[in-house]
Amino acid sequence: MDDIQTTGAESVEQTMAAALVDRGVWTREQADAMLAADAVAGPDQGFDPLVAASKPTAPPQGVDPIDAAVFTGPDNAAAYNFGAVDPSVQVDQAQDMAVRQLFVSEGVPASIGNHIGQLWNAAAANPPTTEERNVATQQAELVLQRQWGNDYEANLKAAQQEVQRMSRANPNLHDMLEVSGLGSNPWLITTIFNLAKARGRA
Repeated sequence: MDDIQTTGAESVEQTMAAALVDRGVWTREQADAMLAADAVAGPDQGFDPLVAASKPTAPPQGVDPIDAAVFTGPDNAAAYNFGAVDPSVQVDQAQDMAVRQLFVSEGVPASIGNHIGQLWNAAAANPPTTEERNVATQQAELVLQRQWGNDYEANLKAAQQEVQRMSRANPNLHDMLEVSGLGSNPWLITTIFNLAKARGRA
């Protein structure tokens, strides 16, 4: 991971950040930003892979322990910080809490949940048009076909099944993904697939 800046021996955080990039969970830019934020926050304030990895729950059979550790989320909805909301956007507090609770129940790491929340806030402030969503869908298909190759159909189906499963607990989820355009975000689709994989469902 030459693109993630390190000094001397790699810290545990740097090793886990590199694993996140390798698995397509973060881009290199997101990993560098998270490491920088952790450095500013200081000890016990940022992403703590040791805490995630030390939780006693064993990974499902056949699941890489690193994948399982990477996708270990907080136990408290307050751990998620979706950032500032544009003043023009009216926040639905019930929906916000429902999303947070969904993230907790699904074990979504705070770093990933926060990024999803920030993407949602940006889309809420500037919703994509139908044409823009259609173009994004076509572009996402091309990106994921390049990324997954022969596994494209199977991986996409696994991600779609995850969304359907999660929608049973949060019926608004499908509409939220559709209206915001996040349902066509290659990073989010890949992340949902990786989450399913870490749970032994893909």
